[in-house]
Formats: sequence, structure tokens, C-alpha cells
Amino acid sequence: ETLELRTRDLPKTRDYASRIVGDVDTLSLLVDNILSFNRFQHGTWAPRPGPVPLQELLDHVEEELTGHADRPVVWRVSGAESLILRADRELILLVLRNLARNACVYCARDTVDIQVTASEHGGQHIVRMQDNGVGIRDEDQARIFEPFFRAAATQERRGSGLGLAICSEIARAHGGSLRVAESSPGHGTIVELRLPGETS
Repeated sequence: ETLELRTRDLPKTRDYASRIVGDVDTLSLLVDNILSFNRFQHGTWAPRPGPVPLQELLDHVEEELTGHADRPVVWRVSGAESLILRADRELILLVLRNLARNACVYCARDTVDIQVTASEHGGQHIVRMQDNGVGIRDEDQARIFEPFFRAAATQERRGSGLGLAICSEIARAHGGSLRVAESSPGHGTIVELRLPGETS
């Protein structure tokens, strides 16, 4: 990051540091996924819920994406400004990072378009992330939350097959759920995260 800061005015070298930081972020996410998966598998990691402003988490994800994505990212958010989750901050941030990173990696277009909408309904907090990526076939949708499974449309891109499995485990550990709300090959996917709201 220091190198990136000092070379930002040098066109010939500024991209090197940015790529290094981006690759480190990718490796960091992979390590987080592996460690989280291991802890959940062995029952040694339970969420520590507390009040978490959703907008703060989304701002963090946006900064990470727009700073190091390999193409322009259009990031739009609605309904998150006043939504306070009752959740483990680091775990839900890991979910959002995974979903947003997938939207970037599994996109064949020149520009990645991600739209996040948040709402409350029936005592639940609902976060939907829509992308313009490669989409998921109907026959793959039932398996994408299995550890190490990779859908047919993702085979040409790097990935561990752990990200969505971890996201599903985290949602379940919070008493919530994660599902594919809609997906169309070649047009994109909508993933929906549901978490319990505050109880009176």
C-alpha cells in the first residue's frame, strides 16, 4: 500500500502496486474462507452478534472493489442507510465480500454492475445483491452452496469453491439463510441474504 501511494503519479509503475495489493486481498479472502470453513466444520466458531450498520459494511466492500478490481465497477445501494443488523460484524462482512468478489470474478462484461437492496420484512433483514455476471444454470443452483462445488460457468476462472459454502454457513449460524433468488445464464444473478431482526 505504501508503494501504491508513492507511485500513484508514475503511470508506468502505479499499476504494479495496485495489482500486488489486489492479489494480496484475494489471498486474504481465500485464507479467511479456509479458516472459517475449518472452524465451522469443527464447531469451534459461533457468531458474536452486536449492532452492525449495514451501510458501513457495504462502504467497506465498495472501497475494496473499486480500488483493486480489474475493470470498472458500478456499485449501487438502496435501503441500507438506516438498517442495523444484529450480527457478527466480521462474519457478515466476509459474506458481503465473497458475494461482491464473485460478482466481479464471474462477469464477462467490460463493466461489473452490482446493485444491493436492503429491506425489513416479517421481522427479518433482507439483503439482495444483483449482478450482471455469467449466471448460474438451474441444475447447478441446488449445489452451489456445497463445499468445493463449482458451477459449469465458473470453471474457466480461479476459485476454491468454498466462498458460497462459507456464506451459507455464516447465514445459518445467525439463524438466517442464503439463497439464489434469481439467476439467468449470461444475464446475472440475484443472491438473497436473510437475517433475523431484533426481537422485543
